[in-house]
Amino acid sequence: MVSMDSFEKRLLAYSKKHIDSGTLESWFTEYSACAQSVSEAIVTGVLEPVKSSGGNGRLPQLATRYRIIHPKLPDDGLRHALLALPAPLNPGYYSSHPTQYARDREIVDSIAVYIRKRNRGEITEIPANERSFDLFGDEKLLLDRGMAVLNRLGASLKSLDCYATSEPFVWFSHAPVPHTVLISENRDSFSSLNKVLRSGRRYLGNNRIDAVIFGEGRRILRSLSFSLEMLNQNPAALHFLYWGDLDSEGISIFLELLRAYPGWHIEPAAPLYEAMLDKAGKAPPCTRSERRLAVDEFFSLLPSPLGASAAGLLKAGRYLPQEAVIYTDMNRIFHP
Repeated sequence: MVSMDSFEKRLLAYSKKHIDSGTLESWFTEYSACAQSVSEAIVTGVLEPVKSSGGNGRLPQLATRYRIIHPKLPDDGLRHALLALPAPLNPGYYSSHPTQYARDREIVDSIAVYIRKRNRGEITEIPANERSFDLFGDEKLLLDRGMAVLNRLGASLKSLDCYATSEPFVWFSHAPVPHTVLISENRDSFSSLNKVLRSGRRYLGNNRIDAVIFGEGRRILRSLSFSLEMLNQNPAALHFLYWGDLDSEGISIFLELLRAYPGWHIEPAAPLYEAMLDKAGKAPPCTRSERRLAVDEFFSLLPSPLGASAAGLLKAGRYLPQEAVIYTDMNRIFHP
């Protein structure tokens, strides 16, 4: 696949001022990659569709012809501005993309002003939205367009002494410093789990549960980092057990959680999935619209007989919600 940078270089090296869509397609092995690169080149100002040429009749549609826009070389003032950028800001990208620099210059200048000032004064780390309003008068800009600018400058939020805050979750703790934490995908199961734990029945198998989190479906993918603020600052000291619906969506949340937090100790709460499969005779058919998701990895993370049973359930076109395991079941599964 042709990278965006090499695509732009090839366009700017093209011998003519105009180029037809057929020629552009010939540079790629897949039409979709061609259409995406053309779309990005239009955004960056390297290509401009010749509207009178019509479309090529394909989806997504490309214009029949495009005008190649060669950026003007930076003048001495622009060269000086780039060379004057303070470390750690790197002018390399903008030196070769002056058109993009013209679009980003106001943001770049505000970032440069802050870094020059912070090099002379006391450094205070604050949330990214606060820094964004302080620099740009817009609390949303930094984590939106500003991130692209920072990447082009070879910098990061750390360069601006700020951080993206974690999205909070609802949780209950049953220990001063939690170590083993149970995540519940759904609200009613979360409520019953907390009620059981409050009664003193805190052991799930050999694991003593110190806290329970309401995952709120896929929201846990964005919020689990909040545990470092509220539960334990050392992720290596936390052991997460996850429990969700036995369907492709519930399982995919767990698998995406593993990928989003590599190195964290996260595993399925096997005794609770086992209790769900005890109700397999009541498992309803999957009448809901479900995405086709690759979830086989999950079955291998359960004890072998249990993993095989879970796989068989889904392959049979059935599913089990967490709510199949009710409060009285939990009272039996957990022990003091």
